Amino acid sequence: MGAPAVAPSRPVSQITAHDVCATAVPREEQGLQFQWSPDGGSIAYFKPLANGFGPRLELDVADSAGTTRSVLLSQEQINRLFLATPTAGHGKILPPPRSAIGFEWGPDGSGLLLHSDRKIVWLDRKTLNTRTLVEGNEPIGDVQLSPDGHWAAFVRDHNLWAVDLASSAAHAVTKGGTAMVRKGELDWLYPAELGTKHGYAWSPDSSRIAYLEFDLNGVASYTPPWASADDSRSSQTIDYPTPGTKNPVVRAFVAGLSEKTPPVNIDTGKDAAVYLPRLQWLPDSSHVAVERLNRPQTQVDLLIAAARTGISQVVLTDTDQYWINLSDILYFLKGAPQFIWSSERSGYRHLYLYGLDGKLVRQLTDGKWEVTSLNAVSESENKLYYTSTEKSPLERHLYAAGLDGKGEKRISGESGTHEAVFAPGATAYVDSFSTAVKPWRRTVYRLPGQTEAGHEDEALRARADGGAASVKIFALDQPTPDEPKTAYQQIDFLTVTTHDAASLNAMMIRPPGFNSGKKYPAIVYVYGGPGQQVVRDVWDPTISPWQQYFTQMGNVVFAVDNRGSSGRGHLFEEYIHFKLAGQEVVDQRDGVSFLRSLPYIDPARTGVWGQGYGGTLAVYSMFHPRQAFKAGLAVAPIVNWMRYDSAFAERYLGDPVKNFDGYLESSPLENAGSLKNPLLVGQGLADMQVHADQTIEMQRKLVEGQRYAEIALFPGLGHSFDEPDACTVLYQHAGEFFTRNLQ
Repeated sequence: MGAPAVAPSRPVSQITAHDVCATAVPREEQGLQFQWSPDGGSIAYFKPLANGFGPRLELDVADSAGTTRSVLLSQEQINRLFLATPTAGHGKILPPPRSAIGFEWGPDGSGLLLHSDRKIVWLDRKTLNTRTLVEGNEPIGDVQLSPDGHWAAFVRDHNLWAVDLASSAAHAVTKGGTAMVRKGELDWLYPAELGTKHGYAWSPDSSRIAYLEFDLNGVASYTPPWASADDSRSSQTIDYPTPGTKNPVVRAFVAGLSEKTPPVNIDTGKDAAVYLPRLQWLPDSSHVAVERLNRPQTQVDLLIAAARTGISQVVLTDTDQYWINLSDILYFLKGAPQFIWSSERSGYRHLYLYGLDGKLVRQLTDGKWEVTSLNAVSESENKLYYTSTEKSPLERHLYAAGLDGKGEKRISGESGTHEAVFAPGATAYVDSFSTAVKPWRRTVYRLPGQTEAGHEDEALRARADGGAASVKIFALDQPTPDEPKTAYQQIDFLTVTTHDAASLNAMMIRPPGFNSGKKYPAIVYVYGGPGQQVVRDVWDPTISPWQQYFTQMGNVVFAVDNRGSSGRGHLFEEYIHFKLAGQEVVDQRDGVSFLRSLPYIDPARTGVWGQGYGGTLAVYSMFHPRQAFKAGLAVAPIVNWMRYDSAFAERYLGDPVKNFDGYLESSPLENAGSLKNPLLVGQGLADMQVHADQTIEMQRKLVEGQRYAEIALFPGLGHSFDEPDACTVLYQHAGEFFTRNLQ
């Protein structure tokens, strides 16, 4: 069967609500997964065949020079391998989302492992034949290939399993897993609030697996109301402990594949009320590193345990008087008994080199800026590559430095946001790049000194700013035929000075045909919470198109990053400690005062909107008698932190018994009776993060004060509006709402 016809290329045009929703699909569901081959000679990647919703993609491979590209799996083959499944209610066919289809190269490059939530397949690189290893009706997850390529591990029936790639024989590595005691399977809380990516890890020699066990007995659970059999999201139940209640008890174990001895319990201390958010093997395959975070989240310990005995010792401890921001930066050197660790002890996240005895060897980076990721370490060249905010907190750039902490140079050039994924051996990298008006594009670069015929002069060329040169090889992405060609309005970055002389970063987008002699309505976008940064030179697929959509309606769009948001160091965040929506609202008010002072802004026609934490601040602002926004939109707002999850709420507000007043003062509900202007609230009924009962509680409080908010409920929808119909309805309605109330 031939490929379906695609729409012809579109001319430059305005953004429609459909365009906004199509680009709001998470990046991984847009087919932006890719992976270097083990030898660094090829890149396998999903190539989107059409813009927007639906798994219309193929799996391609390109050589590292960009000279040849070929199709590994066509769209038709992917659709046959990963079949759509009918829903229980109306017989509707639901294809697996793009994010549910993943792949991984075999260690010798001879093939790739592909997987969905029901199937694991091996693809032979030479013949392009596929062979099914695991399939069935029971969901599977967290599929990981062993380092030697002989096994694939996965989670099924709340246990850890392994399948032999040669024989397709699968067996359970753990026994006794249940819905309440999960072995190797993550719960809801850890990935959602602690950033934990996997519930287990292979040893480098492929002989053993370290895994986490989650005991959910006595932990509060949550099932969305009005569950629908048509959508698995709305019928699942998750653990959802609230502040002060019991958290999951988590333990760490090591199990062998061929050994018949019981799993080894890693000693993580006597206190069961801790988090174990990170688990990692050392290169020797004999030791396991575990990060232990206390429940108040003010101390993190790095433990190293013997895999055979489980005996552990604490080699490093970081403490913070406010809270610990967890990081994924932990790298054990293969050629020396040392590791790279990151810490915010100076007020900014930086890299440190330690010995395995826990003694500091040296600090590797320093300054009033943040390291945001460790991208690669080349021990043969004594170099490390990392991304930081050194140039500007609005941007992210790739840097190189020596393991002696010297010789730092910026690698990336173009202003904006760069995310680098390195080839094995750190000779080349894929640079995912975007700006506030340029959506993400991926380009392959070669590092300085790594030359090929015809490129020697380019590789020796240095940038004008003195940074190290990297050579562009080829663009990995190619526009789809139906991709919207839209002229986006330029974004201006500003600085706002608060009433107490603090400098805050702000941004503004003016509407097409802007005339400084006219008076325009304005829409203020707010997030304001920890771990997020609104004002950045980056394309946010969930926000950027929507902002542009609003400007097309004749609005000025404005945002300011208040104290408490990220990107400017840990001390800039700590203003929100023990009381949320205090400093944030004050800083946002100063930002709005600046906005309203501009001669082309009509101060009587300003609106506000936000989602999640931003939805909370939008509600707070609409309820606050001094803010006087003409209209507000809040998507999934949190209005009662006592009903939010324990890990997030306790990190910033502490113990609800000791800081009960802080919890109460962080809620906007006490001023609900002050609402005077229209408020629109969007809420997904299958939202596992911000539950629908938060919106219901807000409406109840409003009615008690003889007030009312317009509420749009979306059955089966989660926290992200990533379903096309619901997304389009919300965005169109929001546009009409602001037009009706601000124009």
